[in-house]
Amino acid sequence: MNEMKQLEDMCAAVPPPGPQRLAGARARVVTAIAESRAAPLRPGRRWPRWTAPLAAAAAVTVVAAVVAVTASGKNLSSGSTGPSTASSAVFPVYVEIFGPPADRDGLVPVSTTTSKPGRPIRIRGMSAVAAAPNGRTIYAGAGDTVIPVSTATGKPGKPIRFRGAVSELAVDPDGKTAYVQVDPNGRGSTPALVPFSTATNKPGRPIRVGIEGGVIAFTPDGKTAYVGGSGTVTPINTVTNTPGRPIRIGMQPGEIAVTPDGKTAYAAGCPVDGAFVVPISTATNTAGKPIHFPRAVDCTGSIVITPDGKTAYITAGPSGDEVTPINTATNTPGKPIPVAGANEIAVTPDGKTTYVATSNNIVPVSTATNMPGKPIRIGSGAGIVIAITPDGKMLYAATNNNIVPVSTATNTPGKPIPLRGPINGWDVLITGGPAG
Repeated sequence: MNEMKQLEDMCAAVPPPGPQRLAGARARVVTAIAESRAAPLRPGRRWPRWTAPLAAAAAVTVVAAVVAVTASGKNLSSGSTGPSTASSAVFPVYVEIFGPPADRDGLVPVSTTTSKPGRPIRIRGMSAVAAAPNGRTIYAGAGDTVIPVSTATGKPGKPIRFRGAVSELAVDPDGKTAYVQVDPNGRGSTPALVPFSTATNKPGRPIRVGIEGGVIAFTPDGKTAYVGGSGTVTPINTVTNTPGRPIRIGMQPGEIAVTPDGKTAYAAGCPVDGAFVVPISTATNTAGKPIHFPRAVDCTGSIVITPDGKTAYITAGPSGDEVTPINTATNTPGKPIPVAGANEIAVTPDGKTTYVATSNNIVPVSTATNMPGKPIRIGSGAGIVIAITPDGKMLYAATNNNIVPVSTATNTPGKPIPLRGPINGWDVLITGGPAG
């Protein structure tokens, strides 16, 4: 009876996910997503759209999967044998773990050669994570600080302090500056975007911009950052750290993806009057005609763009049961691809295959034909989050208590790498190159 009452209290304490994080996705920079304790959600994380209350009720230890592939090649884990591919480079994987209790928060390195988790890197109250493009440093938000963690030693460095709670962070493509969403402690104060130099770890002057939901995306050249707000996307000149005029898009974006040529940013989210995606010209910073998805019943969600920039894939449709390709030259949607429970999307570096994660499997989709292949069974749980290594040879899937390696050549899963506790929410980040 007491256990049931505890579960009820936990569910009551966790509010429903905000629109900015309803549809899973990449993620990108250990772009985090959901977590739970018997307390409100930390901002800046995404719940797979239907899992929040179930995950909160089930939580004993929350494991937020963060697949962080580093360029340093330093594998911080220990162990012996496990699945590996002789021809594939080694990419260390990190897993975010959240309590309760709070002192269980932190990062766990997992060896992809031995399939063993290493010693946890404890970061109490961890709220957001991002990695430097060179893979040498992982930045973890905790309270009013950002803590740099060396991937060579696995040791946290001196905390970088901010005037408010850190809810999201992202590192620009050249790795020289990180941007932090800071939620001030004072009543009536609005969140600010604060840059800090990764060379000195010193915060700069806050950028007063209407940021909400922790959505930050960069153009490939790193000259402009786009941040989501309440019904807007605001461009920021990263050279001067000055915001431009907010671009009104009619919804709070939960995802922003920029084409490889940097010419168009696509904003997806949860509009009030039907699901749509808004293309934004980065040359003029003006919103184009919304791309509507009449079959979608709630939100447009995870969005990825193929490496050649010709096609964007987005989860949209009845209860999220479809993935729709968008021709980026004409901004017209193609025929929806049926994938029941589509949540997270990742595309291989060669652009030949898009992988769609659901609650218990991964569906490969040929980008040449837009036809779904045979589902890859991973295991049931509160959704699956996926990441693909930079060489495109391996996919890593995070689900309840496990990280599962999948060969993209054969689409067969390897032996699961066990983790402690159920996974409530997660996101995936891959940066840098293989181990030397």
